[in-house]
Amino acid sequence: STSGLDLPMKIYDMFGCEVPVCAVNFPCLDELVQHGSNGYVFESSAQLSHQINDLVNFSSGGGGGYGTRRKRDEDGLLDGKLQLFRENIKGMTRWRENWIDN
Repeated sequence: STSGLDLPMKIYDMFGCEVPVCAVNFPCLDELVQHGSNGYVFESSAQLSHQINDLVNFSSGGGGGYGTRRKRDEDGLLDGKLQLFRENIKGMTRWRENWIDN
């Protein structure tokens, strides 16, 4: 959204496919993206780079630091935040349900 008053539909599209997002911070974004729960919010390219790296490739915790490869489950998904975010998205109210309820 260029106005900062409404939410970008692309986030709804991504969540509908159970794909977490990294979204640039702007007013009202927190109505949809809960930083660290169903995606990340960033304000700089350095933050975005760190977030993408954290989600798809390397672990940033556990004492190993970056460069410590995480394990993949039987479906090939990485453990950690990406999987957690996907689970949190599954539990979200869908657009149609929200429209009917409100």
